[in-house]
Amino acid sequence: MSFKAPNKKNFSIAFRLSFLYASVFAISLFLMFFVLSYLVYEHLSTTKDEWILEEAIEVEHIFKEKGSYEEIRNLMEAEARFAGTINVFYCMRNRKGEPIVFSDPTHFQALFQSKENFPWAKEQERFFETTSLGSQTYRVYYLPLPSGEIIQHAVSLNESNLFMEHILKLFTTIYIIAALIYWAFGFLMVKYTLRPVLVMSEIAREFSIKNLDKRIPVLDADDELSSLAITLNEMLDRIKLLLEEMKMMNDNLAHDLRTLVSRIRVNTEVSLLEKRSPQEYRAILGNSLEECDHLINLLNTLLDISEVEAGILFTEREELDLDKLVTKTIEVFRDIESYRNIAIFYEKDSDFMICGHFKKLQEVLINLLDNAFKYTTPGGSITIRVKLAEPDYVSIQIQDTGIGIPEEAQPNIFKRFFRADEARTLSGSGLGLALSKAIIEAHKGSIEVESQVNKGSTFKILLPLCVSRST
Repeated sequence: MSFKAPNKKNFSIAFRLSFLYASVFAISLFLMFFVLSYLVYEHLSTTKDEWILEEAIEVEHIFKEKGSYEEIRNLMEAEARFAGTINVFYCMRNRKGEPIVFSDPTHFQALFQSKENFPWAKEQERFFETTSLGSQTYRVYYLPLPSGEIIQHAVSLNESNLFMEHILKLFTTIYIIAALIYWAFGFLMVKYTLRPVLVMSEIAREFSIKNLDKRIPVLDADDELSSLAITLNEMLDRIKLLLEEMKMMNDNLAHDLRTLVSRIRVNTEVSLLEKRSPQEYRAILGNSLEECDHLINLLNTLLDISEVEAGILFTEREELDLDKLVTKTIEVFRDIESYRNIAIFYEKDSDFMICGHFKKLQEVLINLLDNAFKYTTPGGSITIRVKLAEPDYVSIQIQDTGIGIPEEAQPNIFKRFFRADEARTLSGSGLGLALSKAIIEAHKGSIEVESQVNKGSTFKILLPLCVSRST
C-alpha cells in the first residue's frame, strides 16, 4: 500500500534548477543595482555639495573685497539665472535671520519665508543640512561671515530625485526583462543538459526480462553524465548476468527436483502394483529414503550457500592450524585412496595459522578432494601443496592427474548447478564448487582453477594469514 501527499505540485528538475539560477541571478542583479545606485547617489550628493560650497565661498570672497550689498545681490541674481532660478537660491541674512539681499525666491518661497530651520545657535559654524518644506526638498549650506551676516545657499534636490526615480524605473524594467530571459534561457540550457538523464530513464523503463540487451548510449564528452551512463550500463550488465544465472539455476533446480520426486513417485507406484515380500518393500523404501536424503542435501546445500553469501554463518572466527586442517581432511579419504588406487601426496613449506571456521574450511577441502577422486582414474595421484603465496596470504593447491576440465567450461564451474558434460554421468548436484567459492570468499580469500583435458586440474586457494611462523 502506498501513500501520496495530496495536492502536491511536483516540478521538474530543469524547472527547479533554472528557477534557482534565476533567483541567484535576480538577487545578484538587485544587489549590484543597489550598490550602483548608492554610489551614483553619493557621487551626485558629493558633487552637489562641492558646487554649493564653491558658490558660497565665491560670494563670501566678493563680499570681503567689495563690501557692498548691491554687488552681492547682482552676483546672486546672475548665478541664479545661470543655474536656473528654479534650482538655485541665494540669500544673505542678518543675525536675526532676516533677509538682506537674495536672488529670485519665486520657487523657494517656503525656504525664504521660514525661520524654523535657521541656525540661530550655530551662526559661527559652517554646515550642510537637507530640509523639506512642503513638497520641496532642499540641500542648504550655511556660511557665517566675520561681520555677522550669514550666507544661505540652497539647491533644490527635486532634479536629483527625479533622476534617481528615472534610474529606478529603468532598472525595474531591465530587472524584470533580464530575470525572465535568464530564467527562460537557463530552463532551456538545463533541460538540454539533462536530456541524457531522460534517455537513461526511458532505457531503464524499457529494460525488462524480455529485453536484457538494452543499454544507455555513452556520449563522447568526459563528464558526470557520461560517467553515470557507464556506471548504469555496468549495473545493467550485472543485472543481466544475475538474471541469466537465476534462470539457469531455476531450470537446473527444477530439473533436479523433478528427477528426485519422479524417482520417489516411481518407487511408490512400483510398490503398489502388486503384493511383495517384506524384503522387497524394505528395498523400495530404502531407495525412496535415499532419494529423500539426496533432496534434503540439495536443499541444505542451497541454504548453506545463501547463508554464507549473506554472512550469517560467520559470526565468530578462531585461529586454526592449517596443517592440522589438511591432515584431518586427508584422513577422511584414506580408505578411498586404497580402494581407488589413487595416491595422495601432501607437501608444505611451513606451518601456517589462519583465522576462520574449521568445519567450513574442511568442507571446502572435502569437496575439492571428492571431485579429484571422482575424475581421476585408478593409478593416478592427488597432490596437496601448502606454501606462502604473498606476505599475508597462504596458498593451498590441490592438483590431480584426472580427466581435466574443458577450457570453455572453466569459467562456469563455480556457478550453481553447473556440470560439465563429462561429469553428468557421475553422481553430484553441481553445488559443491559454488559452496566452496562462497566459503572461501567469506574468509576474504579467493579460489581459481587451471586445467587441461586428459592432464588434470589444479585448484588454487588463497587465504589470509593470522600468524605466520617457521617450523
